[in-house]
Amino acid sequence: MSTQAIEYIDATVVLPPPVKKLIWNGTEFVPFLLYRKKGLPNNQQLVWLWQTYGKPRLYEYGRHWDYSGGGNYTIMDDKVYMFYTMKWGTK
Repeated sequence: MSTQAIEYIDATVVLPPPVKKLIWNGTEFVPFLLYRKKGLPNNQQLVWLWQTYGKPRLYEYGRHWDYSGGGNYTIMDDKVYMFYTMKWGTK
């Protein structure tokens, strides 16, 4: 029988200044605070975002994320941004 040791660490995620955007939730536009990250996700990050949070530009399950190739940025709500940063770091 094997045992595993779990080490807990304190981590702080500093959110960038939020961007206000109106998101279509299927019935109406709702104001949303999103966080902007410079740069685009790479292919592996895009696959993870699609599998975890659905397609970009869609408001699903209370989560939203999007990216712009021309503007070279990615926007996410607070929960998506937090888990993205925990998984991928600040890359």
